Amino acid sequence: MTADRESRRRSASSGEIAMLGISLVLVAGLVVGIGAVAGWGAEAQALTVVPSTASAAPEPTASEPPAEPTPTGTDPADAPEETPEETGEPGTVAGYDGPYDITTASSETVLVNKRVPLDPEDYAPEPLVRLTDIDVPSMNDHSLREDAAYAVKELFADAEAAGLMLDATSGYRDYALQTDLYYGYIDEMGQEAADETSARPGYSEHQTGLAIDISDPGEAPDCILAECFGETEAGQWLEEHAWEYGFILRYPEGLADVTGYEYEPWHFRFIGVEAAAAFHESGAATYEEFLGLDPAPDYE
Repeated sequence: MTADRESRRRSASSGEIAMLGISLVLVAGLVVGIGAVAGWGAEAQALTVVPSTASAAPEPTASEPPAEPTPTGTDPADAPEETPEETGEPGTVAGYDGPYDITTASSETVLVNKRVPLDPEDYAPEPLVRLTDIDVPSMNDHSLREDAAYAVKELFADAEAAGLMLDATSGYRDYALQTDLYYGYIDEMGQEAADETSARPGYSEHQTGLAIDISDPGEAPDCILAECFGETEAGQWLEEHAWEYGFILRYPEGLADVTGYEYEPWHFRFIGVEAAAAFHESGAATYEEFLGLDPAPDYE
């Protein structure tokens, strides 16, 4: 089990540049002549600092997470164009012309898989809600995005009424934590096996704050984050009812050739009640199928 780690602090330095000032001194009284005196201005103005797009972060290694590029001073006119997240306007995914915004990182229906990363890759959702603060059990003290958090609260309450005591075993993971987890898996099991188990940083649904891993530690302690959870009463109840609260089972059994991941009966993704109802009624097995998109079995 892992707990969320404190996000790394980043700092950027800004330079100052002296501006040339010109002063003209006029001789009072009878004008005999005009003298001009040029000099440096007494006050300096700070340059606007914008992220540099000229260089990329170093390639990460298993022992060292990727470094963030250091911002440098540039002309504001050369600043990068706004991303869909900044403008609130959806981008495009090849082959998709449906009604849902599947590209804006903050969208409830954003698509994240091995072919479609988050944009920007270090996206951080807000506001986040600590689940234990709203009386949702979470053994690892996780958070979710606000809309997903309150949907989980309702789902867990109804599950309890049905005799189940669920736990939010994993929730939001930021870019830095996903980096640590992913390279830890590589160290443990190698690149190929890691890619079947863990998303690369920037490609994880957990980074959206809309994905949750659920367990039943009281009745099924041996099936926490294990395939056997799908055979438990809790796993079967969730598969049958999660859509009513806006969640879908994201990585169903036998469809790794579509989703890119092995069966994860514990991993549920919030896409909103309306979209989840449409997903359920469509009979689609995967989110890719529901959206009418090609499978995403591996990274391009």
